[in-house]
Amino acid sequence: MPTAGRSDPAAAETFSHTVGRRDIDTNHHVNNLHYLDYGLEALPEDVWRNLPDTVEILFRREIRLGTTIRCLYSLKEGRHQVEIRSGEDGHAVHHAFVWFY
Repeated sequence: MPTAGRSDPAAAETFSHTVGRRDIDTNHHVNNLHYLDYGLEALPEDVWRNLPDTVEILFRREIRLGTTIRCLYSLKEGRHQVEIRSGEDGHAVHHAFVWFY
Protein backbone atom coordinates (compact mmCIF):
# COMPACT_ATOMS: atom_id res chain seq x y z
CA MET A 1 0.00 0.00 0.00
CA PRO A 2 1.30 3.48 -0.82
CA THR A 3 2.30 5.67 2.05
CA ALA A 4 0.29 8.82 2.60
CA GLY A 5 2.03 12.10 3.02
CA ARG A 6 2.45 15.21 1.06
CA SER A 7 3.34 15.59 -2.56
CA ASP A 8 6.85 16.33 -3.64
CA PRO A 9 7.38 20.11 -3.71
CA ALA A 10 8.11 19.75 -7.44
CA ALA A 11 4.74 18.03 -8.12
CA ALA A 12 2.91 19.66 -11.00
CA GLU A 13 -0.55 21.15 -10.61
CA THR A 14 -2.41 19.46 -13.45
CA PHE A 15 -6.09 20.10 -12.65
CA SER A 16 -8.12 22.56 -10.61
CA HIS A 17 -11.85 22.81 -10.02
CA THR A 18 -14.31 24.77 -7.91
CA VAL A 19 -16.80 22.37 -6.35
CA GLY A 20 -20.36 22.93 -7.54
CA ARG A 21 -23.72 21.51 -6.55
CA ARG A 22 -23.37 18.68 -9.07
CA ASP A 23 -20.38 17.38 -7.06
CA ILE A 24 -22.19 17.33 -3.70
CA ASP A 25 -23.93 14.35 -2.06
CA THR A 26 -26.70 14.27 0.56
CA ASN A 27 -24.11 14.81 3.32
CA HIS A 28 -23.26 18.18 1.72
CA HIS A 29 -19.74 17.30 0.71
CA VAL A 30 -18.16 15.90 -2.45
CA ASN A 31 -19.42 12.46 -3.45
CA ASN A 32 -16.62 9.88 -3.18
CA LEU A 33 -16.79 9.01 -6.90
CA HIS A 34 -15.79 12.57 -7.79
CA TYR A 35 -12.44 12.07 -6.06
CA LEU A 36 -11.73 9.42 -8.70
CA ASP A 37 -12.92 11.82 -11.44
CA TYR A 38 -10.55 14.52 -10.16
CA GLY A 39 -7.68 12.03 -10.05
CA LEU A 40 -8.33 10.90 -13.61
CA GLU A 41 -8.46 14.51 -14.87
CA ALA A 42 -5.08 15.18 -13.24
CA LEU A 43 -3.24 12.34 -14.98
CA PRO A 44 -0.95 13.03 -17.93
CA GLU A 45 -2.51 12.05 -21.25
CA ASP A 46 -0.25 9.03 -21.80
CA VAL A 47 -1.05 7.61 -18.34
CA TRP A 48 -4.79 8.23 -18.81
CA ARG A 49 -4.75 6.41 -22.17
CA ASN A 50 -2.98 3.40 -20.60
CA LEU A 51 -4.50 3.28 -17.13
CA PRO A 52 -2.83 0.91 -14.68
CA ASP A 53 -4.98 -1.92 -13.28
CA THR A 54 -5.11 -0.69 -9.68
CA VAL A 55 -6.47 2.48 -8.14
CA GLU A 56 -6.39 3.38 -4.46
CA ILE A 57 -7.92 6.40 -2.77
CA LEU A 58 -7.08 7.59 0.71
CA PHE A 59 -9.69 10.03 1.98
CA ARG A 60 -8.30 12.46 4.55
CA ARG A 61 -10.78 15.32 4.74
CA GLU A 62 -14.15 16.13 3.15
CA ILE A 63 -14.48 18.76 0.45
CA ARG A 64 -17.40 21.17 0.67
CA LEU A 65 -19.42 23.23 -1.80
CA GLY A 66 -17.53 26.22 -3.20
CA THR A 67 -14.06 24.91 -2.34
CA THR A 68 -11.46 25.34 -5.05
CA ILE A 69 -9.31 22.23 -5.24
CA ARG A 70 -5.96 21.72 -6.90
CA CYS A 71 -4.66 18.35 -8.03
CA LEU A 72 -0.91 17.77 -7.91
CA TYR A 73 0.51 14.94 -10.01
CA SER A 74 3.75 13.11 -9.38
CA LEU A 75 5.31 9.74 -10.06
CA LYS A 76 6.44 8.25 -6.74
CA GLU A 77 7.92 4.80 -6.22
CA GLY A 78 6.48 3.61 -9.56
CA ARG A 79 2.98 4.83 -8.71
CA HIS A 80 1.13 7.70 -10.30
CA GLN A 81 0.05 9.89 -7.38
CA VAL A 82 -2.54 12.65 -7.40
CA GLU A 83 -2.95 14.74 -4.28
CA ILE A 84 -6.21 16.65 -4.01
CA ARG A 85 -5.77 19.76 -1.89
CA SER A 86 -7.16 23.20 -1.25
CA GLY A 87 -5.60 26.29 0.29
CA GLU A 88 -2.05 27.39 -0.18
CA ASP A 89 1.33 26.12 1.04
CA GLY A 90 1.41 26.58 4.84
CA HIS A 91 -2.39 26.56 5.00
CA ALA A 92 -3.00 23.71 2.57
CA VAL A 93 -5.73 21.19 3.34
CA HIS A 94 -4.86 17.71 2.10
CA HIS A 95 -8.21 16.16 1.16
CA ALA A 96 -7.17 12.91 -0.53
CA PHE A 97 -4.53 10.95 -2.34
CA VAL A 98 -5.30 8.87 -5.42
CA TRP A 99 -2.77 6.31 -6.66
CA PHE A 100 -2.79 4.50 -10.00
CA TYR A 101 -0.42 1.53 -10.34
